[in-house]
Amino acid sequence: MAMASVVSAAIYDAGGGADFRISYSDDWYRVPHGVVSDFLESQGLNDSTFNYSAVLASRENPKFFLGSYIFLCHEPAGLLNNEQIEAVLYMTSEEYGKSYVLGSLNEFAGGSIQNGQPMYDKDLKIILTKSEIAGSGGSKILLEMKKVYEKGIAIFLCYSSPEKYLENEPVFFDIIRSFSYKANNISTAEDIQEPADAEVSRDESSGLGGSLVFWIICILTIILALVIIKRKTGKN
Repeated sequence: MAMASVVSAAIYDAGGGADFRISYSDDWYRVPHGVVSDFLESQGLNDSTFNYSAVLASRENPKFFLGSYIFLCHEPAGLLNNEQIEAVLYMTSEEYGKSYVLGSLNEFAGGSIQNGQPMYDKDLKIILTKSEIAGSGGSKILLEMKKVYEKGIAIFLCYSSPEKYLENEPVFFDIIRSFSYKANNISTAEDIQEPADAEVSRDESSGLGGSLVFWIICILTIILALVIIKRKTGKN
C-alpha cells in the first residue's frame, strides 16, 4: 500500500541522457531550479560546479533546505561491468575507511545502517552510505544511495534532520525502489511534476570502456567531488 501511494503520486523523468524515472508521494515536491540555484550560491557552489538533475523536498518547511530533501545527480558512465562496480565499491570503502558489506535494501531498513559503513545490495545494484554532517543550522543525516544502471550511476543525496531520519528513511527507500530505466523515455505532461525551467542537462559521455586503471581514476575524481558537494549541500 505504501508503495502504491508513491507510484500514484508525482513522477520525475530525468533527461540529459540519464533516461531514468522515479516517483514520489504528494508530501514531496520538485524544488524550482531558481530556488536551488540561490541555495547553491549561498554555499559557494553553482550549476557549473555541481551538475544535479533535480531536487525533491518534503513540504514540511517553506524553505526546502530546512527540511528533508534529495539532490538527484547522474554520472553518465554507461553500463558498468563487474570490475568497474568493484572499483566503485573499493573507492567508496576507501572514502569511509570501512569495507563494504553485502545485504538487501530490506535488511538495511529500520535505521540499521551504521554511520560510515558502506553497504551494497547486489541484486538492485545500490550502494548505500550514511553519515552525519554539521551545518550552520544544526546537524543533518546524509543517506547517499548510488544506483548502478544502464546509463551509469544515479546518485541520490538524501538529507534529513537526525530527529526525522527514521521517519524519512522509508520515503528515501521507496523513491529509489521506484527507479526504472527506459531508453528515450517519454511521458505525458500530466505525469511529470516539474517547474517551468527544465532541469539541468548533461551530455552523455561516449566511448567509456577503457582499462580498470582508467575507471579507478575517473571514479576517484567523482567521489572526491561528491565529498565536497554533499557536505556543502547539507548545510543550511
